[in-house]
Amino acid sequence: KGIIHRFIDDSKIPPRLVDCVSGEIRQVFILNELQNASNAAHSMLLDAIEDSPSYSSWILVTMNPEKFNPITLEALRARCKQVSLYRKSEEDVVSRLKDCIPELKEDVCSAISFFSKGNIREAWSILSLVHPLYEVEDITSDLIYRLKAGGCTNAERQELWIAIHKGDTKRVGELVNKWSGGTSEEIICSLLM
Repeated sequence: KGIIHRFIDDSKIPPRLVDCVSGEIRQVFILNELQNASNAAHSMLLDAIEDSPSYSSWILVTMNPEKFNPITLEALRARCKQVSLYRKSEEDVVSRLKDCIPELKEDVCSAISFFSKGNIREAWSILSLVHPLYEVEDITSDLIYRLKAGGCTNAERQELWIAIHKGDTKRVGELVNKWSGGTSEEIICSLLM
């Protein structure tokens, strides 16, 4: 709420710079990772956009619009132009990781790519969680799975699939409860993909 509130306050101050080409006075605010803001902050932002002076423009960036309150999201979509950027393929993410750190194992890159869902920034974020703590050669796909899937290893993920296929609800429950004392619906869904 604090940062968004500051942006809203700043949007009311006329800009001091003039565009040399058009002669227009413009002010642009870029808010990144907006999905992490509270519902109250989203509502404040919606009010600010509606009441913005003509010289103010807002660029709202989110990777997870589904985390917004649905009513606020629809209101934002009605007042803003939505531009969707495409996600990279798993091969593209793996390639980018290997280009920068050739020593990374292919299965590690694949695991990072899986959890990043085509988002290069998220892939780097996942890697940055383990790279300072482990030497590159010690980073395994199981480490990535344990980190991102609530303690699940790749082998346990395969075991989950087998248990689901066999209809073994007891084993499915045991596995799910084992991972970090219970696993969120989002993590279970990502494991099943």
